[in-house]
Amino acid sequence: MEKSRKVIMSLRNVTKDSSSGKKGEHILEDISFDIYENELVVIIGEERSGKTSILNAIGGVDKILSGEIIYDGKNLAQFTEKELEAYRRDEVGFISQFFKLKPNRTALGNVQNTAEVCETPYDPAYAIDKVGMSEKAGAFPSTMSSSQRKKVSIAKALVKKTKIILADEPTYSLDFAACREVLSLIEKFVNEGIATVVVTTRSEEVARMADRVIRIKDGKIVEIL
Repeated sequence: MEKSRKVIMSLRNVTKDSSSGKKGEHILEDISFDIYENELVVIIGEERSGKTSILNAIGGVDKILSGEIIYDGKNLAQFTEKELEAYRRDEVGFISQFFKLKPNRTALGNVQNTAEVCETPYDPAYAIDKVGMSEKAGAFPSTMSSSQRKKVSIAKALVKKTKIILADEPTYSLDFAACREVLSLIEKFVNEGIATVVVTTRSEEVARMADRVIRIKDGKIVEIL
C-alpha cells in the first residue's frame, strides 16, 4: 500500500520579477507544485533556468511578484520581513553551494553557532555525529578537506531541526567520491524521516536519486516526474 503523503508546502502560480526590472520579464513564471513530508525533491535545470530562484522563494529569501507559497496554513508571500526572518531562522535549513563556515570556530563550534539562534535545535553533537564528523569535531575549517567542510555545512542545516532542508547545488566543486558521500547523507535524512529535502542541480545523476524531479527551463516548469 502506498504511504500517505502529507503536503507541507504548496506553491501556486508563483511569478517572480527579473532583476533587470523590464516589464513582463520574469525569472519565474506560473510555478505550481506541492512538497510532501519526508520526500526528496530535485529541481533540475541549466544555469540561470530559475531553479535557485525557486529555492530562495521557498526559503523566504526572495520576495515573489505574485502567487502563493503556503506553509503551515500561512502564505509566505504576505509575511513581513520580521516574520520572514523568524521563518528562515526556525522553519527551514539551508545548504549552500559554498561552505559558509567561520574560520575561527571548530566543526562543532560552527554547528553550535547555528544552534544558538534557533528556537528548538538538536544537540550540536548529535548533528555532527549524523554527518560522520564526530572525530573531527574539534578541527578548524582550514584543516578539513572539501568533503569534510561540506559535511559541517550539512550539520549546520540539520541542527536547526526543521521540516524542510534546502540544498542549492550541494555537490558543487566536490569530486566524485565526495559527491557520493554528500548525496548519501541527504538520502539518509529523508529515509529516516528527519526532514524533507529540496535539492537544486544540473546533474542527471543527482536527479536519479529523487522521489520527484521538477525540470525547469527559462523560469517555467516543463516536466514533473
